[in-house]
Order: sequence, then C-alpha cells, then structure tokens
Amino acid sequence: MRKPFINNPVYRLFNTDPIYTNLALTRLASAPNTPREASYNALVAREHEGVLNTLKRMNPKRIEKLASMCPDVVTYSIDLKILQSKIAEMENHEQRLYQVLKAWSKSEKESDIFIRYQQLIDEFPGYSLAQLHSIINDEKFFGA
Repeated sequence: MRKPFINNPVYRLFNTDPIYTNLALTRLASAPNTPREASYNALVAREHEGVLNTLKRMNPKRIEKLASMCPDVVTYSIDLKILQSKIAEMENHEQRLYQVLKAWSKSEKESDIFIRYQQLIDEFPGYSLAQLHSIINDEKFFGA
C-alpha cells in the first residue's frame, strides 16, 4: 500500500458565495461558539480583538453588506479523513435501516403485529421498539 502524500488531507474552498460568507461572518460575530473554538482561536482573537469587536457590534444588514464586498475573506477547510469517516458511518446506518425494512417486509405473512415487532426486536437488539416503529413508518423509505 502506498503512503499518502498528505498526512491530514484538507480541501480548501476559496472565494465563496456571498451567502456563505454572510453565514460565516454572522457566526464569527457571535464567536467563540464552543470551548474548542475558543481554545483553538485564542491567540488570533487576542491579536485581532478590534476587528472582532467591530464585527460583533454590526447588525445583520451591515454584515450582509460586508459579506457581499468580500468573497475572498472566507475560506472553508474540509477535513477529508473525517468526511470519509462520516460518509462510511452514514452508509452503515442506511444499510442497517434497509435491513430492518427488509426483515419487516419478510414478516408480512404474520398477521399479529406484536409478533412481527417482537421478531424485529430479536433480530435487531440494538434498536428500541420506538426506533423500529419510526424506521418502518418513515415515509422517506417507502417513497410516499
């Protein structure tokens, strides 16, 4: 197996749409939003306290106007390793839901709904009765 060229692959998006710039600036105006964010950005926040305070005092209309003037201010970094992990997690979850629906369809011969649910609980012990009921009755899986 070949060794990757980049240890932490991060894809960067530049010159974003003003809508995304507005969202990012609005979020920055209320920063820090989490302890991790505060810790990670502590030095830059201290060095640029003036610009951050000015942004915090702006109303949403002014931030929107500012965002339309500066598409080069916001850069998004997308961690591809984490993204890959989240895609795999989502696909595994979808596959599990599909298996529940398939098992439910196979049990249609049984007329007693309680027995059908009991069979599902036995086959999928990681799910509660409420979760199984939600999966079975979720419109998006049946295309309704």
